[in-house]
This record gives sequence, C-alpha cells and structure tokens, in this order.
Amino acid sequence: MKELSVLSLLCSCFYSQPHPNTVYQYGDMEVKQLDKRASGQSFEVILKSPSDLSPESPILSSPPKRKDTSLEELQKRLEAAEGRRKTQEAQVLKQLAERREHEREVLHKALEENNNFSRLAEEKLNYKMELSKEIREAHLAALRERLREKVRAGAGPRTGGARSRGPPGAPSFGLWPVPAHYASGAPAVRPPRDAPSYWG
Repeated sequence: MKELSVLSLLCSCFYSQPHPNTVYQYGDMEVKQLDKRASGQSFEVILKSPSDLSPESPILSSPPKRKDTSLEELQKRLEAAEGRRKTQEAQVLKQLAERREHEREVLHKALEENNNFSRLAEEKLNYKMELSKEIREAHLAALRERLREKVRAGAGPRTGGARSRGPPGAPSFGLWPVPAHYASGAPAVRPPRDAPSYWG
C-alpha cells in the first residue's frame, strides 16, 4: 500500500475519477475507499492497534529530560525576579507620586481661583459701597444747600412794607403785621390792656 499525505487524501474526495489505489496508509491509519455514490465518495478509516505497529513506524519521542538546575542558576533567577519586582514597585510608586502631584496642582489651582474670585467680589462690593456713600453724601449736601437757600430767601427783607413773618417762636401760618417794637429790635413785652395799640 502506498502512503499518501492528508492533503492528497482530501483532494481525492473531490476528484471526479477514482484513484487506482483504493487503500491508503498514513502512519498507523488506513483509509479504504468505499463505493462512490451520487452524493459523493465515502471512506473507511481503520486505526491499527499498538501491537500491530511495525518497528519502522515512528515512535513518539519522550519529552526531553529537564536538566538539573544548579544553585547558582536558582540564585540568578531569584535575583532577576527580585529585580523585576523592585522595578514594578518603583513604577507603581512613580505613578502614585505623579497622580498625587497632579491632584495637588488641581487643588492649588482651585484654591487660587477661589481666592481670586473672593478678592474680586470683595473689591466690587467695596467699590459699590464707596459709590453709594458718595452718592448719598452728594444728595445730602444738595439737600442742605437747598435748605440754606430757602432759609436765606425767607430771612431777607421783603418789599411789601410792614407785613412780614411773625416773631421767633410764633406759629408760621401766613404773614403777620409787624409791630413797631419788633421792627426796632426791642424786647417783646406784653402791653397792658388799657395801653394804646402798637400795631401800625
């Protein structure tokens, strides 16, 4: 029997003409071609028992024995593993330090912005208070000036003759006839009942 590769075996399944050899051998496996049908070809696969294996058949090679590692090699491996562990720890610590530094910068920036906002708000409030104070003082000064002008206008001599405002302390509801002793500046004394009238 002729040995064929698996690729040739699979290609023969799609080959229209039957191969002259109907039994194929591949290692410890025999493939026998059965009747060809309209739906395709069929094969029978026969596996040989381990006792039927010929000495020419390839024997599975045993796994290679591991050579004994010496103490120095074990020490080197341990040192290499320790070095990798230290390197990994250093990388983790470095990442943590960078993260903390970033958080510290963000916090410092937020505090600085908050302080700037508070300072600007305080300056704006102080400016508004100063402006309101100046406006209030200017308004009060204008009111005082108008009051002084009214007092000066009311205290001046009138050209209407003997009619003027009443004496100090008299109720101010209209114009009063001015007696002679008020006009001369004499002290106000109540005249007796039988005295002649001082009203002019």
